[in-house]
Amino acid sequence: MRVAVLLLAAVLGCAAADDKGSTPSGPNPAAKPAGTGWACFRDTLSSDFSVCARPDQCEATRKSTAAELDRRGVSYSLSPCTTRSGVACVTFRTTTSTTLLAVCAEMMSECQKGAEFYRSNPADYRDVSACGAW
Repeated sequence: MRVAVLLLAAVLGCAAADDKGSTPSGPNPAAKPAGTGWACFRDTLSSDFSVCARPDQCEATRKSTAAELDRRGVSYSLSPCTTRSGVACVTFRTTTSTTLLAVCAEMMSECQKGAEFYRSNPADYRDVSACGAW
């Protein structure tokens, strides 16, 4: 659950408007954020999740994740944003929106934990892709 909370806090910078297509074999490229390169941060207390965004959005994503964790009363210690050459991403929609969202992590195993959470909550999430490298 902790991974999903943090991943959901990070989606704000990774949305694509109203693309109806879904790629079950991997993340839908329509949700890939504009720009190049990646920057990621992780929770150094638990080491069980990371969040990645475009470099110009990483610090804002880090701050929104911290704010969400504070709101929920979760203990954390977020590392600084660091450059990465590639990330693992999953795409999905909430059941209340047609907006396609992407959530990315440093490691495929972290992405898969998030994807499993989204799939196991069909009342809240739909069109969940498999994780894939971006």
